[in-house]
Amino acid sequence: MADKNLYQLLYQTTPVMLQAIDSNGIMQAVSKKWLEKLGYEENEVIGKKVFEFLSEETNAKLLSGLLDQMLEKGELSHQLIQCVRKNGDVFEAVATAEVNYDSNGKAKNITWALYDVNEVEAIPANANHHISQLVRIKNQLIDERDYLRAELQLAKEKFPLISQSLPMQNLFAKLKAVSQTDATVMIFGETGVGKEVVAHTIVKQSGRMDQPFISINCASVTKELFESEFFGHVKGAFTGATKDRKGRWELANHGTLFLDEIGEVPLELQAKLLRAIQHNEFERVGDETTKSVDVRIIAATNRDLEKMVQEGNFREDLYYRLMVFPIEVPPLRERLDDIPLLTRHFLDESCKRFKKQCYGLSEQTVNILKDYHWPGNIRELQNVIERAVILSSGTSLHIDPQLMMSDANAQNETFTERVGLLKADEIKHLERENIIAALNKTNWKISGKNSASDLLGMNASTLNSRIVKLGIKKN
Repeated sequence: MADKNLYQLLYQTTPVMLQAIDSNGIMQAVSKKWLEKLGYEENEVIGKKVFEFLSEETNAKLLSGLLDQMLEKGELSHQLIQCVRKNGDVFEAVATAEVNYDSNGKAKNITWALYDVNEVEAIPANANHHISQLVRIKNQLIDERDYLRAELQLAKEKFPLISQSLPMQNLFAKLKAVSQTDATVMIFGETGVGKEVVAHTIVKQSGRMDQPFISINCASVTKELFESEFFGHVKGAFTGATKDRKGRWELANHGTLFLDEIGEVPLELQAKLLRAIQHNEFERVGDETTKSVDVRIIAATNRDLEKMVQEGNFREDLYYRLMVFPIEVPPLRERLDDIPLLTRHFLDESCKRFKKQCYGLSEQTVNILKDYHWPGNIRELQNVIERAVILSSGTSLHIDPQLMMSDANAQNETFTERVGLLKADEIKHLERENIIAALNKTNWKISGKNSASDLLGMNASTLNSRIVKLGIKKN
């Protein structure tokens, strides 16, 4: 993990004037050297427009095309500009800048490095190394931040490995044994049984517990971005590659890489995956240098890989490379003794989340849950409990068996079989009614926890645009 404190130290002690501005030109951060040279206190600078600290001549140059050119190229190199001190004095500086983009290719912010032309010769000989170290740590922090955000979002959706049943006790024994090794683990199990939770459990008991745990859902990676997502790319490797980017393999160095839904990797890409697993080596897209890493592989799937091998849809050599230590996670219907424990956990969690009183759990309710066959496994149980908490009143949790059965029937019937084919205006009407229902349920709270956007599983900005587009207005 990059040292954030070291990054902050380098940023504040570098002999170069540094400033970071957002896409609207608002100052976000400046180094101590910048403040000393221009004569300001930090609270006089942050939140102001960068143009306030540049001469009219420089601003005219920026607004007449230089800024657009920088945003298009992604950088600015050794450009002569004029800075204005607090006392009004003007001095010339050499500016170098780098544009940082978001995942959609939109500029997020710009980092500037400024050199007073009168002090260029006085810059220490190791300044370039100092700045390089700063940039390297900054980029590492950015990479790790993006992946950690994704991991934190996934962590919110995970359920704990809680059990008292015999099948799971047997599983725990296997997990404990394999955790003490670096052997590749292949986890099988139906959707919703908790395969990623099992992977986390292995890591927490292993010698890599304090190292990175990087996961990737293979089903979500397109063929075109496969190599970049797994192995990274260098700047200019393809359209949109505005800077070097580490792939999941490199980020997991010294730690664990979890390949979820590995059965979804297209056949033509499996050879590249095999080589990386087999030799712990890869090349970034657009780079000829081979990188070596130390990564422990844990993979998971809900598919029958052996059958896929027989049908020619999965490489046999990759299959055997993954099958060093196979683990089968039992479905919930085979571990009914765990239902009371899991239900109590989800019940307490849901009551806290929805700010409702802690409901009691009757024997009748537990029997209803045990009589159900749980095609969606533990994830479905979690959803059922959350829904019951929302609908229940009084002191005990109420679960409607008919509602659970209708959900089960719905899983065996496609949407078009239930409602028939819909025209475009009918789909639009359904979307409008669905959004209105969510808004009414949340008292028109659009963003944040337990909001309409939260219920609908979309970004608040996306929901706002849909509300405008569909002409929805609050009564």
